[in-house]
Amino acid sequence: MIRIIEDNEDLSVNEIEDFMNRHDALGVFDTRRFWPDNFKIHFVKIIAANQIVTFRDENNLAGLCSWMFVDENNKHDINKIRWTLPENIENGDIAYIDVCLLRNDVNIYRLREFLNINVKPFVKEVYWYNSPGGRVARHKFKGDFSCRIAD
Repeated sequence: MIRIIEDNEDLSVNEIEDFMNRHDALGVFDTRRFWPDNFKIHFVKIIAANQIVTFRDENNLAGLCSWMFVDENNKHDINKIRWTLPENIENGDIAYIDVCLLRNDVNIYRLREFLNINVKPFVKEVYWYNSPGGRVARHKFKGDFSCRIAD
């Protein structure tokens, strides 16, 4: 049974990288190999801010999703090629979905439900880079609509 884990204090950057090596079939996150120090700093900061959720099958990583809270002034400091982040990733009214990589057996709707409860109430907008589509996707919240991150 795959469990969702919100408290990831034992998660390591090496475990994340090993998971990406095995499951990033499209090479979406390959730039981590060119910027290994930045990649490590990136995830140390994300883990310290507890802005990552993992899925586990027994003790094995089955998926992960990380995010950061930014505002209009610092969202341009995110660089996914070089794996750099703004100084402050914990305050802001915009959620940036940083990395989302799930095995095929992980139900993405469980992730959507988690994000609806733990991220959506704190922001006015969510955005992410859709690598296969080659574009930035954005969803602004108006009223009481459900989050449409997974669609």
